[in-house]
Amino acid sequence: MLTYVKLCYSIVCYNKINYIKESPIKNKTDRTLKIWKREYKKGFTSYMLLLLLMDKHRYGYQLVNDLNHLTGGEVSFEYSGIYQILKNLSGEGYIEFKWKKSEKGPNRKYYYITNNGKKLIKTFTFDYLVLINNALNKLIIKHFPECLEKNWR
Repeated sequence: MLTYVKLCYSIVCYNKINYIKESPIKNKTDRTLKIWKREYKKGFTSYMLLLLLMDKHRYGYQLVNDLNHLTGGEVSFEYSGIYQILKNLSGEGYIEFKWKKSEKGPNRKYYYITNNGKKLIKTFTFDYLVLINNALNKLIIKHFPECLEKNWR
């Protein structure tokens, strides 16, 4: 009974703003998930941009749309963040850009991957990412076999 009373007191309802305070465990979990999602996205955005540029030259707006399309809209990529990453990749010599005339509107800055960028992607993919992905796939399939179903979501 005491546990039930404590649980009941952990939920506080404010009628004016219709807000329900969640338990500390839920808030902590949400906070951790938010951090993991942000860090995972942040860590792999540069990698995904370079992979997209291996297919063909693209301009910034197109890259953002392609990233959003690849994730089915489940992960949102902001234009300002992508342009900053492109600037950093360019500064490191992994991509370069050329201005090209656009049929619609002003000239566009088209990005393309350099040989150094291709070497970086290949090295990271083979020396790290494939190993991590294989390990993750084994663990995910072991603990969440429903992920094998076609439309598991």
